[in-house]
Amino acid sequence: MADATPKTPEDFAALALVNAETMLKHAPKPAAVGDIWQRVDGSYIDDGSEEYRRMELSWTTWRCEKITARGAWFVCTEWRARDRVFALTSGARNLHRTDVEALKALIARKQRQLVILNDQKVAAEDTLGLARETLPKLEAYRAK
Repeated sequence: MADATPKTPEDFAALALVNAETMLKHAPKPAAVGDIWQRVDGSYIDDGSEEYRRMELSWTTWRCEKITARGAWFVCTEWRARDRVFALTSGARNLHRTDVEALKALIARKQRQLVILNDQKVAAEDTLGLARETLPKLEAYRAK
């Protein structure tokens, strides 16, 4: 079995060309003025009572207002008070063409958030453990 690792500049160039073609094939269609894109977020609902506390999905739709060389400007169709949002449509992370894509993006964002929060929790626990371990030693040292 031959090794597929590129070794020469020509091999790297060929691999880059294949990768670029693959990215173009799967790249999202650019936005057009008037297109409607979607976003979904989780919202914690609490009216102050004991029986009504839960998460709800909050769906918003955004209309494309202007196209630029790097992306597009969108306006929320539900809430006029919201500012315009710029999205790089070649890889928009906050707005998506369909509600399914928007929901998949929310799932990916929350999975990433959980990883980050778990890493922060581990770091906090380690720091807390070290601080608790050091406190008696420091107190004993200061008491001398």
